[in-house]
Amino acid sequence: MNTTGTFLASKYALPEIVRSGGGSVVHIASTAAMQGRAGLDAYTASKGAMVSLTRSMAAYYSRYSVRVNCLVSGFVDTGEPAIRAMLEDPQFGPMIRKYYQGRVGTPSDIAYTAAHLVSNQAGFITGAIVPVDGGATGLSHMDRQVADMPGFPSGVEVDTQAADRLSTAGAEVNPS
Repeated sequence: MNTTGTFLASKYALPEIVRSGGGSVVHIASTAAMQGRAGLDAYTASKGAMVSLTRSMAAYYSRYSVRVNCLVSGFVDTGEPAIRAMLEDPQFGPMIRKYYQGRVGTPSDIAYTAAHLVSNQAGFITGAIVPVDGGATGLSHMDRQVADMPGFPSGVEVDTQAADRLSTAGAEVNPS
């Protein structure tokens, strides 16, 4: 369904977008498109196919002033019971929060990025694969501890509540 649904929606929408004089399409995949996931072969392959489909469509439809990009979503707290259970799990929850900028993504994080990609401000962006994942795709293994980098201070006290005080736009919600 992942690739088929994206392909069919694009297949029928793109001719209309071309007839209207151009526009933008944003496909949404997951970080599985960028990193392998043990035991999730079909899911990972389908998300990777969406990335390739995006690049192919961007190459073709750019001549018609149509931009096609792919937003690659990381872990997002949608409030679903299964996601809530993962976040509250004593082993898995802290691991997610540690590697995702001290928090997981919100639906607004995804929406704001998609809105930017379809806006005129992103008018020269096409064929881009844009991770919205709090840095997760930059990690090789989520379960590996990484020592402080040489030359950087170690043992720095980190404000773990900072992410909770910031809105997705970066403005302080509860200033101290």
